[in-house]
Amino acid sequence: MKWQKGFICLGCDNDHSYEIKSRHLCECAQCIKQISVTGGIMFHGSHVTLIQWFWAIYFLGSDK
Repeated sequence: MKWQKGFICLGCDNDHSYEIKSRHLCECAQCIKQISVTGGIMFHGSHVTLIQWFWAIYFLGSDK
């Protein structure tokens, strides 16, 4: 969902990448910058998993 038109590098705007499955990263083929799915969003650098964040948002939103 982050890259709806495909991968776009944040550093050089290149649209071709390689997936590093062992580290869950995408690596730009041109500038070799490694970008995670959470890179550039508010969840970047968080030690809480995305699933835990989504549950927390759900519970806060569904509370009366």
